Amino acid sequence: MKTTKTACPYCGVGCGLEVSPPATPGKVTNRDSKGNPTWQVRGDRSHPSSQGKVCLKGATVGEALDKSRLKYPMMRNTLDEA
Repeated sequence: MKTTKTACPYCGVGCGLEVSPPATPGKVTNRDSKGNPTWQVRGDRSHPSSQGKVCLKGATVGEALDKSRLKYPMMRNTLDEA
């Protein structure tokens, strides 16, 4: 499985992440509630500042890559209606 090292985009710390593609032939693959393969994300143990530790947002960054994720508000209200 090819793993790519990158940095978490959510805050200024820039914790190190290792991201793997969703499907590898012959390997068990995690799937979302709809049965689609999900990206594998984990902390990069060799990263000098985070040393493999990431927060909840960093650990779930793979969910942002889901094509069926919610991209717009479900209800379009004005500020007065909200």
